[in-house]
Amino acid sequence: MGFVPMKGLVLDAQKNGYAVGAFNCNNMEIVQAIAVAAEAENAPVIIQASQGAIKKRKLL
Repeated sequence: MGFVPMKGLVLDAQKNGYAVGAFNCNNMEIVQAIAVAAEAENAPVIIQASQGAIKKRKLL
């Protein structure tokens, strides 16, 4: 698993006719589950976090 620039990811998906799932995460357990599933399927994913979720976590 690694990080890649979004532009290259989207261009490759368009060229090869596949979709890239984007998932909004509110906690680390969700991030871990998405990463495990993506690795198991050898599929790229976009992991998102809203500003509200980020601010909420800074307050804890």
